Amino acid sequence: MGAAAAAIAAVAGCAPSPVSTETPRSPYERYDDLRGREVPRTTVDSFGRERLNLEGRLAQPDP
Repeated sequence: MGAAAAAIAAVAGCAPSPVSTETPRSPYERYDDLRGREVPRTTVDSFGRERLNLEGRLAQPDP
Protein backbone atom coordinates (compact mmCIF):
# COMPACT_ATOMS: atom_id res chain seq x y z
CA MET A 1 0.00 0.00 0.00
CA GLY A 2 2.89 2.38 0.76
CA ALA A 3 4.44 1.93 -2.69
CA ALA A 4 1.15 2.77 -4.39
CA ALA A 5 0.76 5.94 -2.34
CA ALA A 6 4.33 6.98 -3.16
CA ALA A 7 3.74 6.39 -6.88
CA ILE A 8 0.55 8.46 -6.84
CA ALA A 9 2.29 11.28 -4.97
CA ALA A 10 5.18 11.26 -7.45
CA VAL A 11 2.87 11.45 -10.45
CA ALA A 12 0.68 14.16 -8.90
CA GLY A 13 3.76 16.27 -8.14
CA CYS A 14 4.59 16.46 -11.84
CA ALA A 15 1.18 17.78 -12.88
CA PRO A 16 1.05 21.10 -14.75
CA SER A 17 -0.03 24.24 -12.95
CA PRO A 18 -3.82 24.73 -12.86
CA VAL A 19 -3.37 28.42 -13.72
CA SER A 20 -1.68 29.30 -16.97
CA THR A 21 -1.06 32.52 -18.83
CA GLU A 22 -3.30 31.35 -21.67
CA THR A 23 -6.44 31.10 -19.53
CA PRO A 24 -9.08 33.77 -20.14
CA ARG A 25 -8.84 36.73 -17.83
CA SER A 26 -11.52 37.42 -15.27
CA PRO A 27 -13.80 40.47 -15.49
CA TYR A 28 -11.93 41.95 -12.51
CA GLU A 29 -8.60 41.72 -14.32
CA ARG A 30 -10.10 43.37 -17.41
CA TYR A 31 -11.58 46.13 -15.22
CA ASP A 32 -8.21 46.83 -13.58
CA ASP A 33 -6.45 46.75 -16.94
CA LEU A 34 -8.83 49.33 -18.41
CA ARG A 35 -8.14 51.64 -15.45
CA GLY A 36 -4.36 51.26 -15.65
CA ARG A 37 -4.05 49.12 -12.51
CA GLU A 38 -2.98 45.88 -14.13
CA VAL A 39 -0.94 43.57 -11.90
CA PRO A 40 1.57 41.25 -13.61
CA ARG A 41 0.58 37.57 -13.64
CA THR A 42 4.09 36.38 -12.79
CA THR A 43 7.09 37.63 -10.83
CA VAL A 44 10.67 36.44 -10.52
CA ASP A 45 11.58 35.12 -7.07
CA SER A 46 14.93 35.52 -5.31
CA PHE A 47 16.23 32.36 -7.02
CA GLY A 48 15.46 33.67 -10.51
CA ARG A 49 12.47 31.39 -11.09
CA GLU A 50 9.26 32.74 -12.57
CA ARG A 51 6.35 32.26 -10.16
CA LEU A 52 2.68 33.21 -10.21
CA ASN A 53 2.13 36.61 -8.61
CA LEU A 54 -0.61 35.46 -6.24
CA GLU A 55 0.32 37.92 -3.51
CA GLY A 56 0.19 40.89 -5.86
CA ARG A 57 -3.00 39.77 -7.56
CA LEU A 58 -4.86 39.12 -4.28
CA ALA A 59 -3.81 42.37 -2.59
CA GLN A 60 -6.30 45.21 -2.24
CA PRO A 61 -5.92 47.76 -5.06
CA ASP A 62 -5.02 51.34 -4.27
CA PRO A 63 -8.03 53.67 -4.59
